[in-house]
Amino acid sequence: MKVIITGHDYSGKSTVLEKLFKENNNGKMSYIHLSYREPTNYEFYKHTLEYSNFVMDRSFLDELIYPEVFGRDGNLSFNEAAVLLDQVRNNDIKMYVFECSDEEIKRRILNRTDIEEEPEVLAQVANIKQRYRFFANYFGIPIIDTTNKTYEEIIADMQLDSPSNKPSRLVHTK
Repeated sequence: MKVIITGHDYSGKSTVLEKLFKENNNGKMSYIHLSYREPTNYEFYKHTLEYSNFVMDRSFLDELIYPEVFGRDGNLSFNEAAVLLDQVRNNDIKMYVFECSDEEIKRRILNRTDIEEEPEVLAQVANIKQRYRFFANYFGIPIIDTTNKTYEEIIADMQLDSPSNKPSRLVHTK
């Protein structure tokens, strides 16, 4: 199993991946939890996508979105992201963008006690959601709305056994 879930804060990425990992870990699966606060580079992602069995929380798409939020230089170019997306597609890696309604985000924030988010991230959730949606649509990555859904409903939406749930647009760059 090779699954990547990315998307805005409080969309359910970690919750779904933790359960998916527990249900499918045969001792040979890697759980990779990335943070937009600690940006990584092209070589890291290229190497990580070669793992044979993993679930990944967040992805290289974050490096096209969060540098603007934090006012920092990005560690990944658009062309590098396109090459990585080709690697995802060619290696049968399932990739999804999770999102949920603004009301659901507020509800999830109120239910959490471990909140340490930067105010600028929370203030820009609408912008962040829009940018994830843009890249998902551009690259053909399925978007899953997790609003008011159970784990079982989200897994059903992911269609993990279907070959059509990986990026559908192959982008060739030079």
